[in-house]
Amino acid sequence: MMNPPNASRARMTALAAGVHKYPSLPTYIFFTPLPAASFKIICDASLLNHRLFEVNTRTKIHRQGEVFLYLSILVCYCVLYAPQPMLSELADRFVVSKPEAGFLVSITFVPLAIAPLSYGIFLKQIDALTILKWALPLLAVAMAWSGFVRTYEAMLLLRLVQGFLLPAIITATMAYLASGRSGIELSRVMSLYVAFTIFGGMAGRFVSGYIEHFVHWELVALTWSGLLFSVT
Repeated sequence: MMNPPNASRARMTALAAGVHKYPSLPTYIFFTPLPAASFKIICDASLLNHRLFEVNTRTKIHRQGEVFLYLSILVCYCVLYAPQPMLSELADRFVVSKPEAGFLVSITFVPLAIAPLSYGIFLKQIDALTILKWALPLLAVAMAWSGFVRTYEAMLLLRLVQGFLLPAIITATMAYLASGRSGIELSRVMSLYVAFTIFGGMAGRFVSGYIEHFVHWELVALTWSGLLFSVT
């Protein structure tokens, strides 16, 4: 491109600096005589557009992360209620009565009711995503393992472990979704959270109850475990 006529060395230096600082602007802007105020407005508009693009990109990524969090909560509640419709099979499997088999569901609610009180303190020291990064795979492993244990006591222990992991996931998910939100946006994410927990509890009972006619507990446990790994 030809140099603009009668441009001083200082003017050329300033233009070069402008091209370097604002590479997204068309080149002709820097080589067309413009008032200083107009040039500043154009540059500020370019920076604003760039920042809006970055914000929109981060928002899109954040929303995609939210989807996986909602799905993970759904599967977690499926895991919580998965044994309930299969108590007869589990009672026969471990040679226990049905009330004893029912305790496999009840025992997970003991830490689920107590643990969130202490997990809230840990969230002040540990990032919520870090907790989810470890708790979700551990829950998946515990669920898969529960499909292959042969004693009632071992199954009770694994369900208790699941009961301690579930509130960690639930508390961390709520903390992450509520972080930096207020008003309508906070109401939106909390409403979706509640909807997914209810649907997860229903799906856990329905799916496990439906497929128990075709498969055994091992495959049910592996199915929910695989879904947990898929949303981790």
